[in-house]
Amino acid sequence: MAIHTRPGLPRPLRGPAVTGDGGEGSQWEWGRRALPARSSAPTGLPRRRHRLNLVGCHHHSPQPGQVNMSVSRKLLSLVVLLLSLALLAGCGTGGVQPPEREQRTPWDHEFERKGVLTCVFWPEQCEEQDEAERDERPLLDRLFGRGGPDDSEREQALEQRIQQLERSLQQQALAAEGTERGVHRPAQRPEGALLPHVGVIIQTPDGGLETRLGNALAGVSRDYPLLFSGSELVRSQIADYGCTAGEVSDCLAGLSRYPGLRMLALIEVEPRGEDAVRLRTTTFDVGLDAEYAGSAVELPAVDGQVARPALEAYADRVLLGMMDRMGNAPWFTRSFAEEEGVYFLGAGQAAGLSEGMSLQVRDGSRVIRSPSGRPVAWVPGAVKGVLEIETLVGENLAQARLVSGEGPDEDDPIIPAR
Repeated sequence: MAIHTRPGLPRPLRGPAVTGDGGEGSQWEWGRRALPARSSAPTGLPRRRHRLNLVGCHHHSPQPGQVNMSVSRKLLSLVVLLLSLALLAGCGTGGVQPPEREQRTPWDHEFERKGVLTCVFWPEQCEEQDEAERDERPLLDRLFGRGGPDDSEREQALEQRIQQLERSLQQQALAAEGTERGVHRPAQRPEGALLPHVGVIIQTPDGGLETRLGNALAGVSRDYPLLFSGSELVRSQIADYGCTAGEVSDCLAGLSRYPGLRMLALIEVEPRGEDAVRLRTTTFDVGLDAEYAGSAVELPAVDGQVARPALEAYADRVLLGMMDRMGNAPWFTRSFAEEEGVYFLGAGQAAGLSEGMSLQVRDGSRVIRSPSGRPVAWVPGAVKGVLEIETLVGENLAQARLVSGEGPDEDDPIIPAR
C-alpha cells in the first residue's frame, strides 16, 4: 500500500508491513538502505516515545478527487500569476502602437502610449502631446469619421458628380426643348391700370443664343403687367436716332417718345468656354433719364448652349429688376408728332388706352435723386392742357386732340386724368 508522510519527512518506500508495536520482523527502507527493525527503543529514549513516532508515520491514503483538486489549485494560481505579470507589463509599456493613424479608433486616449500607471500617478506627462497629432475635431465628427484628411477628396469627388448630373440634366433639357417656347399665362391687368413699356438690347456674336434668349424674355414677359419690345425692334429704332448699342444713353429721350419705352435693359453676352455663359445687364430708366449700375451672372452651358429653364430664370431676374425700378413714378407717355392739332402718342390699346379717354398734359417734370444720383421720386409739373383719345392706331399708337389749354411739347409728360 502507498504511504504518505508529513511534509518535510522522508518518503518511505514500499516494504514489508510494519507491525503496530515495531517488534521483531518489521523493517523500514530509508533510501536504498534497509534498516533492521529493533526490538527495543534507542538508548536514552523511552519505548513509548519511539512507538508514537512509528505510529505518526502511518497516514491514511488520500482519495483521487483530492489529488486532482490540489493540482487544479496549483495550475490556477500559476495562470493568475502569469496574467497579473502580463497586465503589469502592458500597463508599463502601453503596448504596440498602430503604424498609421487611420487605424486608431475615435476613443483612443493618450494613456495607450503612456500607460495606465503613468497617467494615474504622473498625469502631467499624459497632458504633454504633440500639436500635430492632437485630434481637435468635434466629438460627432470623430465618432462618424468626418473632418479627416480624406474629406477634401470626397468633397471634390462629390462636386464632380454633381456637375456631371447638372450637365446631364441640361443636355436632356436641350434635347427636349427643340424650337418650342415655354408656356406662359397672359398678364392680368388691374382694372383701370395702364401697362408700362419695356425693351431689351442683346449684344452677342452668337445669333442662335440671341434668338433663344429673346424668345425666353418675350415669353416670360407675359407673366408680368407690362409690354415688351424685343432686341431687333429697339436696335433698329436707336439706329434711326443715330445711336449704337454702346451709345444708348444718348438716345433715351427719343426712345421715351417713340416707341414710348419706360425701361430698357442692355444685355451683353460673354462666352466663358463650353461650360458657362456670362451675361452682364445694364438697366436704363428711359422715362427719367437715368442709368443703373450693371450686374453680371453666369449660366451653366453644355457645348456653349444654355438650356431654356436657365434662360427663363435669367429673364425673370431682368424683368423683376425693371418692375422694381419703375415704382418711383406713375405711368406716363409722351407725344412724338403733331399734325393740325392732332397729337400722336407712343402708347395705344395694348397699354390700356381707349377712345374717349381724357389725358392731362403736364408742364415738364422734376426728378428727385439720391446723393449717388439714383432717382428716388418723380414730380410732374402743373397741368397745362387736356387731351382726349380720338383714334387707336394699332397696338402701340394713339391719336389725341386738344380739348383745352396748351398742347404738349416733346418733353412734357402725359398722364391719365383723375
